[in-house]
Amino acid sequence: MFNKQKSIKLAAYLMFLLFPVMVIGQQAAPKTESKKTQAKAAPQKESKQEKTEVRPEEKKAGTYLDKIHARRNVLRLKKENFENIKRVKAMVANFGDSSDQSKFDKIQSEYIQGMKYLYERKSIEANNVLKKNEEELIGLMESLSAKYKEKATQILARCASELVEAELGEMDRKADEVSKNMGRIIDTSKGQLLIAYDQFDLGNNFETDKRFEHALIHFRIAKEHGIHILIRLKLTENEKESVRNEFKVDLSDSNNQSFGG
Repeated sequence: MFNKQKSIKLAAYLMFLLFPVMVIGQQAAPKTESKKTQAKAAPQKESKQEKTEVRPEEKKAGTYLDKIHARRNVLRLKKENFENIKRVKAMVANFGDSSDQSKFDKIQSEYIQGMKYLYERKSIEANNVLKKNEEELIGLMESLSAKYKEKATQILARCASELVEAELGEMDRKADEVSKNMGRIIDTSKGQLLIAYDQFDLGNNFETDKRFEHALIHFRIAKEHGIHILIRLKLTENEKESVRNEFKVDLSDSNNQSFGG
């Protein structure tokens, strides 16, 4: 009897010790199963996202911050592209070929489209169009810069040759008023040729830096100085007029005007 009571007490004590462990095990089991369920469900969620993902070209306009940045850039492009279009218009008309004219027409159409987007308050679309417009303008100005550089090189080389001839001609002239004037003309022309070559060097530097809009300006100025030197070195008005006619397109271009336009 005593042993039986002792056994009952021992069993009750063991149950008291094991009960918390059983309870904890039952509570932990659903959590493990929940994690497994989530792990299985996760790929299905990703798959759903992949199916509903929007392609880049189908996405709507960017965030408010994107629009602010786009608008700031558009205001810069609006001004700079307009100035460059205005500048190269006469250049293309005066010295461009059919390919240059075709590129210019496309650039002008793109600029109009970009401005249309801007006035419709579509800043991101306007920014995209005008950025592309800027890139195509740079390409056109690079092509024109090479042509202006070549023409300036030829004119300045001719100035140097004619200056040498004028100086040699002075030795055979009599010491009269015409000879004295020619001496002053030669000295003035030498100074102007130095200025012309300074402008040419600036054009070269800007061309190296890929700043073709500035390179064009300096090559154009170098040409203009050279033409005026060639005119000045002629003794008679007929000779001077002949040089003006030879470079009439260049002289019109120096004023940023299309010849005959």
